[in-house]
Amino acid sequence: MPAVRAHSRKRIIICGSDSAHYGLLQRLRSHCDVLALVTTEPWQHNIRLDDVPLRYPSEVPSLYRRLSIDCLVIATEDDRLEIERATADDAHWQPQWRIGESLLEELDAGDRRR
Repeated sequence: MPAVRAHSRKRIIICGSDSAHYGLLQRLRSHCDVLALVTTEPWQHNIRLDDVPLRYPSEVPSLYRRLSIDCLVIATEDDRLEIERATADDAHWQPQWRIGESLLEELDAGDRRR
């Protein structure tokens, strides 16, 4: 049985590391715990961007399970395809995908209701 978290912040991985993804990181971090960004560039692997580690697409299923990730956040459908290509052999995970802008709208609407 998974451990119950003490807070309700979403735990996310942002699937990419270019300027669009960095923009999502900056805007989402006030609402969510961003636990990783995904990169395909070898020179970026294991470095930190604003204290968030960059990981390879092939690492995402393991991170998703181990870190109890709520959703994978994408800027475009190409981000999702990149992860799916890299993880095609791992049929044991069914991630929750969210488009960054729609997740932001949902979180902002929730803040306004409070």
